[in-house]
Amino acid sequence: MELMNLQIVLLVATAMIGMVLNVMGTVAYHGVKIFLLIRKETKRG
Repeated sequence: MELMNLQIVLLVATAMIGMVLNVMGTVAYHGVKIFLLIRKETKRG
């Protein structure tokens, strides 16, 4: 029973960490794209 609970906790923790990393990666990706776009615009102007 104790081992089962530990496995569930590990599974939930892994899923949460995966979700957080996924969100952070998406935010970073879009942040870089927007940053490059702004830099390109300022160079032109």
